[in-house]
Amino acid sequence: MIPIALFAIVFVVICVLLYRYRVYKQRKDKKVVGKIMTIFIVGILFVACAYSALLLDTHSLMVEVKDAFEGKIPAEITEGTPISRYNIRDRGLGAERDIGETKVSLIRYFTIHNFKDGYIWAFYSNEAYDTNGKSFAGSYRIPTKWKIHKEKGKWEIVEIFEAP
Repeated sequence: MIPIALFAIVFVVICVLLYRYRVYKQRKDKKVVGKIMTIFIVGILFVACAYSALLLDTHSLMVEVKDAFEGKIPAEITEGTPISRYNIRDRGLGAERDIGETKVSLIRYFTIHNFKDGYIWAFYSNEAYDTNGKSFAGSYRIPTKWKIHKEKGKWEIVEIFEAP
């Protein structure tokens, strides 16, 4: 999923480029304006690439959280970790039930980290159904903030902040 921040960056770049192009057409010293535009474009591309690296580096953690919501991870693996609050099998809701279908929407809005420690802001919605198709658990549009840490090349959620 592409976060809203990336769309905002692209929108700002397009607006600035259109403005700069108009100024460029009106100026007589086109070489100076052309160099300024080039430096600006390279700077924006650098920021976009750096932010993409932050997103791609934490993608495996997003997949792990989604798998926990869907009950694909056994409760024994997540037991005692912050991610256990998202594991349908570890919350006591799905342990005694046969889990049928789960619908999960996990949207990451912002990520900031130094490739060792950082934070992820996201929204999630989920609904779990038993094998009869009856809903037995769910939550909708829950904002969350995760404190993350990278240990031995693997990102882990250290702490979860959510509204009560």
